[in-house]
Amino acid sequence: MALQDLLPALAAAVTLSVADGNAHLALRLLEEYEQALSRAAPASWYWGGQRLADVVRACAALGQVEHAQRLTGAAESTLWRHRLQAQSARAAIAEAAGDPAADQRCTEAATGWHQYGHVLEHGLALLGLGRCRRRAGHPDASPPLLAARAVFADLGAAMPLTEADRWLGDHTRHRS
Repeated sequence: MALQDLLPALAAAVTLSVADGNAHLALRLLEEYEQALSRAAPASWYWGGQRLADVVRACAALGQVEHAQRLTGAAESTLWRHRLQAQSARAAIAEAAGDPAADQRCTEAATGWHQYGHVLEHGLALLGLGRCRRRAGHPDASPPLLAARAVFADLGAAMPLTEADRWLGDHTRHRS
């Protein structure tokens, strides 16, 4: 299978395995993803960089922060989209690690994706920002969560919409 097909397919499979709660399969696919990247580096980052944030978010969900850091550290961000993917990946790592810089990293990712015009990634960055602020007890946690919720509702993105609703709670969600 060609690299431009293999890497996005593996990234999607890792993400779906995490969403299905199949951590064992996700970890096995994650290993295969990393091996494919290392075999074809540096050319592989053209394709691997396209879905880096998805893979890193999956790593974070699996508690594999060191693995996520390794993937992000190896990324060669040459294109604007790749730089934004790396930025979102670093934000996800900071959030998973409880790093106080996560708020700023998510803000930068949200701004970048908004400027780029990638609506889903913009919403995911806003969701990360809202989670960071909610965990920190920040009084301004609801606005990014509400904005993320609106993005997901417009896109019909059920899973992130459900997560935004969970972080908002019933009383706040109905104000949007």
